[in-house]
Amino acid sequence: MSELLNGKTLDLLLPVRQEKLNLFIKYISQKAKEGNSVQLEGELMKLTNNVISRMFMSKRSSGEEEGLGELTKIITESGKLTGTFNLSDYIWFFKNLDLQRLGMKSMNTHRRFDVLMEKIITDLEEARKQETHEEKNLLNILLDISEDDSREIKLTREDIKAYIKDIFDAGTDTSAITTELALAELTNHPNIMKKAVEEIDQVVGKSRLVQESDIPNLPYLQAIVMESLRLHPAAPLIQGLSTQDCAIGGYHIPANTTTLVWVETPPTGKTHLNSGHKDLKKTSWM
Repeated sequence: MSELLNGKTLDLLLPVRQEKLNLFIKYISQKAKEGNSVQLEGELMKLTNNVISRMFMSKRSSGEEEGLGELTKIITESGKLTGTFNLSDYIWFFKNLDLQRLGMKSMNTHRRFDVLMEKIITDLEEARKQETHEEKNLLNILLDISEDDSREIKLTREDIKAYIKDIFDAGTDTSAITTELALAELTNHPNIMKKAVEEIDQVVGKSRLVQESDIPNLPYLQAIVMESLRLHPAAPLIQGLSTQDCAIGGYHIPANTTTLVWVETPPTGKTHLNSGHKDLKKTSWM
């Protein structure tokens, strides 16, 4: 499984990510020249969906390809269901009653995803039988692993579907929302935006777009990303159950209460927040 997202595979799929990002930037730039507004959340969602679907299946999820537009809808619905308040989680005698029909909706979403992925995988398997050269993508790698009888752990079809759904669930709306919040913070702090632009102009220049290979040479930009993640973590990283009554931040937490902890990710290492970046370190975005 280390083959999936190791450095070699990520480098191989770099053109896919770069292509989608370049198209997104050109679209935003064109809208700016025309003086038209952009619904940024929707466009960022489309970008992340397109990147992930192209990395997995070499197709666009928001284009005309059959089924992939439906995949976007399913993942969006799944995300909304995950974040919906469920009365049964808080009143124990409602536990077996699907009062809000969330269980039914969740099962329907899972069924639709399963049917769609079965068709996509079956179509790819047929194409693999007929083609001498397989296009390198994550789904092809997963199928290679599942067909390798020499491996100690066998990857099943259900494992493949679950892995794909986890990647889409975790990598689409979270990435889009985090990027949107980071841009909103920069808009509210023009001095930080100015310094970021100056660093990019100095390191990258004005004749080309920033590449992934430029990131190690852009410590101020890295610091902005880390600070954005600290202030706006995308999802809780720790879930637990309180063992006794306690007080946190002036709030009483009874024993046996389910707790979700958003772990702040502070800027790590002197590279990100060295003496040259004191203005960012002192700036509070809270």
